[in-house]
Amino acid sequence: MLNARIELAGAALKCSTTRPGASASLIPLTPERQERLRRWATDYDNAVRARQPEALPAIGRDIAALLDEGGGWLERALDSVGDIALEIRVPSNPTDPDDRALAQALLDLPWELLTAPGPSGHYLALDHTRLFRVARRIGTPPPPSPEAPATPLPGDLTLLFMAAEVEGQHSLSYEREEAAILDATASLDRLHLLVEESGGIEGLRDRLAQTGAVEALHITSHGEIVNGQPLLALEAPDGTLDPVGIAGLRNALGAEERYPRLVVLSACRTAEAEGSAGSFIQEVIRAGIPNALGWDGSVYDSDATSLAAAFYGELAASQPVTAAAAMARRALLQAHTANPDTGRHWHLARVYLGPGGGEALCDPTADRREFDNGAGIQEFLDRKGERVPVATAAQFVGRRRQIQRALRALGPARIATAPAGVLIHGMGCAGKSSLAARVANRLRGHHTVVLVDDYGPDALLHELEQALPPEQRASFRSTWSQKVDQDPEALKDALDSLLKGPFSGRNGNSAILLVIDDLEQRLKQPQPGETATPFKTALDKTVFGAIIAAFRDARTTASRLLLTSRYTFDLTDRRGKDLAACLATIPLPPMDAVERAKQMRAAASKAGTDRDQSSAARQELEARIQHASGGNPGLQHDLTAPLLAGDLAAAERLVGASERYLQTGTIPKDAAEAVEFFRRVPLDAFRAMLTGTEVAQLGATTLFSLPVPLSVLAVTGTAAGVGDPAAALDRLHGLGLLDHTDNPGTAPDGMCGPLVRPLVTPLSPKEAEKLAAAVIEPLVAAWTDDDGELPWDQRRLAAAHLALLGRAPTAIISATAYAGGRFLFNRLHDARSALDLCTNALAITDERKAPPSPALILVGTQCAERLGETDLLDHLLDRGLEASANDLSRHAMLLAQVADRRRQTGDLNEAEGLLERAKSHFETLGDVRSRAVTMGRIVDILQARGELDEALRIRREELLPVFNRLGDVCSRAVTMGKIADILRARGEMDEALRIHREEQLLVYDRLGDVRERAVTMGKIADILQARGDMDEALRIRREEELPVYDRLGDVRSRAVTIGKIADILRSRGELDEALRIRRKEELPVYDRLGDVRSRAVTMGKIADILRSRGELDEALRIRREEELPVYDRLGDVRSRAVTMGKIADILQACGELDESLRVRLEDSLPIHRCMGDVHSIAYILYRCADLRVQRGEKNTDELQRTIDEFSESLGLFLQLGAVGFIFVVGRAFGQLLAALGQNEDAYGVLDHTASAAEKLQRFDDVRTIRDFQATLKPEAE
Repeated sequence: MLNARIELAGAALKCSTTRPGASASLIPLTPERQERLRRWATDYDNAVRARQPEALPAIGRDIAALLDEGGGWLERALDSVGDIALEIRVPSNPTDPDDRALAQALLDLPWELLTAPGPSGHYLALDHTRLFRVARRIGTPPPPSPEAPATPLPGDLTLLFMAAEVEGQHSLSYEREEAAILDATASLDRLHLLVEESGGIEGLRDRLAQTGAVEALHITSHGEIVNGQPLLALEAPDGTLDPVGIAGLRNALGAEERYPRLVVLSACRTAEAEGSAGSFIQEVIRAGIPNALGWDGSVYDSDATSLAAAFYGELAASQPVTAAAAMARRALLQAHTANPDTGRHWHLARVYLGPGGGEALCDPTADRREFDNGAGIQEFLDRKGERVPVATAAQFVGRRRQIQRALRALGPARIATAPAGVLIHGMGCAGKSSLAARVANRLRGHHTVVLVDDYGPDALLHELEQALPPEQRASFRSTWSQKVDQDPEALKDALDSLLKGPFSGRNGNSAILLVIDDLEQRLKQPQPGETATPFKTALDKTVFGAIIAAFRDARTTASRLLLTSRYTFDLTDRRGKDLAACLATIPLPPMDAVERAKQMRAAASKAGTDRDQSSAARQELEARIQHASGGNPGLQHDLTAPLLAGDLAAAERLVGASERYLQTGTIPKDAAEAVEFFRRVPLDAFRAMLTGTEVAQLGATTLFSLPVPLSVLAVTGTAAGVGDPAAALDRLHGLGLLDHTDNPGTAPDGMCGPLVRPLVTPLSPKEAEKLAAAVIEPLVAAWTDDDGELPWDQRRLAAAHLALLGRAPTAIISATAYAGGRFLFNRLHDARSALDLCTNALAITDERKAPPSPALILVGTQCAERLGETDLLDHLLDRGLEASANDLSRHAMLLAQVADRRRQTGDLNEAEGLLERAKSHFETLGDVRSRAVTMGRIVDILQARGELDEALRIRREELLPVFNRLGDVCSRAVTMGKIADILRARGEMDEALRIHREEQLLVYDRLGDVRERAVTMGKIADILQARGDMDEALRIRREEELPVYDRLGDVRSRAVTIGKIADILRSRGELDEALRIRRKEELPVYDRLGDVRSRAVTMGKIADILRSRGELDEALRIRREEELPVYDRLGDVRSRAVTMGKIADILQACGELDESLRVRLEDSLPIHRCMGDVHSIAYILYRCADLRVQRGEKNTDELQRTIDEFSESLGLFLQLGAVGFIFVVGRAFGQLLAALGQNEDAYGVLDHTASAAEKLQRFDDVRTIRDFQATLKPEAE
């Protein structure tokens, strides 16, 4: 094996190998070379952020070339056999700032990209015969000491796995990662996987303290760098964000001698250094961890999962950390080479070593320790078999908070108030048994004993006896079997003896987890009037009473109790104490949308189905299944089974039956339609369990489609005539008909689940109105935060609809309609529904003769503008200005809206004046940010007039400093994007591209703003498209933009993007597909949104395609009948003028040259001149001149007019810096002047043309133009 090392030797790179006789190479790090190091790191960062894998090989080859400078060290080193181990070594703590900067530059280089020497060298990481191991070592290894014996390695690997899933953050596929690790190591049977479910630093600390030393710690979470400090996004105890730095992690690891030998941070950016701060992984190494692995950037979940599985598979096979990572990296790269859509982040994983790192973590020749990765789950599978499906590790998803609550309740602390056990409670098929199995699997220190179906004393004692050591079983049987048989009350004493003795978990004794599954089998059929469901027999009460009481009284035992039941139950001990109340009850609500999607993905993966390749019809059926299941995992499993088996007809039939149940309450009875769920869960039996008041309370809860506070549900019940709503709610919950959902830090909410709602008669409009009127005020009060804001989610919409339905006080109607309207417009992009909400609220306000809300009117204006309802828009703007007379801030915002309207109608001067007034108002208010934003809108007008230099100056010198002072990084990034737009218009494509990649993407990645990131990627695609790089532009549209908009549900942005895809296809000549996209995918979205302007623009794009296909008559009809009327109705004079120009193009193609020229000169050009639209003026003049050339003008006056039009057009494009048009216009103008014998003028014009061609990298055209110039003015040579 080749062992190569690169390290710093003063201000030089020292490159060496351990090969006998090989000399080291010193490469001086001159300022030029240091700049190259920094540039490669920057180029790599940009390529990763912009998803440009094609830029990576060049970086690897440049690094290889550096290593060969001055002696060919790399080429000589590679002239060997065996694996290649490359170590980048830096001092642990350089004191000199320059040395520290050089060391960090060395660590930052993407050595994983290193190639073989030469211009076509391949990635060393892809070599099939020689493994390329890369590691960065911080510190110098100690010299070998023969006196110090090596620490013996274990025969297996203990891995502690913890995933963090913070409320409100993008959900990680941590279940898949865990399952993949288990699959990859199953055949070796040498990985002991422990899972810490808390997701938090406190839980990790406690788990490490309890477990003792582990070889490896794996943390999956989001990662971030804030103010230069790397952080892990871990969970607080209530599930909210707890950002943890290196100090917090180091404290959780405990004493250094108990540190794990390996820490893996499967979190984005954990190996990425920013500014002067080292990466999280570097700090982990400096803290004393020997080996660490992290990611140098944002990584796909799929890539992280694939690498983790392969990495641990090799580690468990006793490979050293560096070799295991190299094998995993090579596998990922090979997958990427075979399919570019996979393994894109193969190069991002970084291995760091401390002075003592780099060795294997286990020894295959040593004895294995006893462990069972399937513990807990296997006991359930053995006992329940196929009777009731229990999710395996590969199938289980979600239920994060319920698992955490159960583990906290079953935790090691046994204080006086600790529960006797945990009761998992919920509707049939909700996943109670699977959750119990998952909890059992997490309690690895406990032997799981499962009691199901047979709950008698004999069965219980038999199962407990089997959990005893063999030598104690006979004694236990002889002591207790006959006693309990004769007196079941003695069961409590038997259990006491076990829990305080052999199952105490102390003094060398073991601990058990006793799981009583499906307890409802021993409960009576619930009856109306019961507060809780009683047991069937006295013996049942005795058995279960003994069990719960024994665990309640055994305060010092380490054994734990876990029960599952559809219903809560009534049970007291001999002294009348409520035993059921001794249990911590954990309800299982319906799975949310994310969990349903995860379950579908896990089921497809288990079945070997490639969902990415599934048809649109299949994807639609999957979505219907997830909805029709109502969040019940058992029902979703039943509905999915025929789909995964390939029987789409059966799946369609079953889904249809479930959908009919949700709509009508008709329970499927037909054998062909009734899935197993409806047989296992007799929904119609619930009706007979309820009293009249409970039915009324349940019906009242259907007013809400979201979880609401229980206190609000009680108000609803009171309004429905329920005398004791709290008791009714408690009973409904006990029967599994009312779901409880957890809220971090607050009491649980309640709701009537989707599968329960059809059981009661729907509320009449009058009933709904009455209930809404009663609950709206307490509901809004409960949902409003300390700042007076409603949550930025569906609760805004629910509150607004209920306020309108119940005709709430005007202030509440206005506030909720404003909140709901903003949510619909900004988040869901549903302008039509938002406008309806606003106008309905304003109608009630007017009816009551109350002053309208300026804020509500402002939202209405935005919606009306989007929908093209100009009369309503103008009316709302007038009302808003009047209503906001005493609200200077809202008045200024409305002035800006009016300015946008004036700009649309072509009155730029008035628009500018209105914006100046708005800016003045913000100055008066001291609102610096809003003033800057308004100034930016004024600059937009300058830009439209062609005053690009002034627009650029204001953005750079006036706006950027404001946002910098405010620390408003987002507004700064937006402003930089506007600067890039100007530079792009001037042809400075490289700088525009740099800004998008380095100034914007960096910020949006840091902020986690995936939408703005996608928008910026779209801008990059625009530039690439303009440069002719259609393939990369198309890839960005399809792979970087569309998936984001799909995930966000941003249908409008998705439609715009597929329109851009159609543009690319049209430019490539794929006219039929471009036309299909426009008609079938884009137009329906705008129709659904009511976005008439976007619809008109799309119709114009369709006309462009038809014109390219030669269908001129239809193209002309669309322009005149589909576009122009819309722009006329909107008062959009600029779009009207542009469309008239397009009509002129068609007329010209039809040979109607005179009419085409007239339209341009009379219907289009005057409007653009009036608006000061320099770019459009220049373009029209060029088209007029080109048309005159086409007509073959001979008249001197006409020829002069042609020259004047060309000259003015070229001058304007030179002023704008629009290199593309300078090239086109200049070439045509130069040829005309040359044809007229005006050689000197032609030469000068062609100079501009050649310069533009150079900027466009059209070098063949440059040579052609220069050759032509030589014929005009040979003496110039």
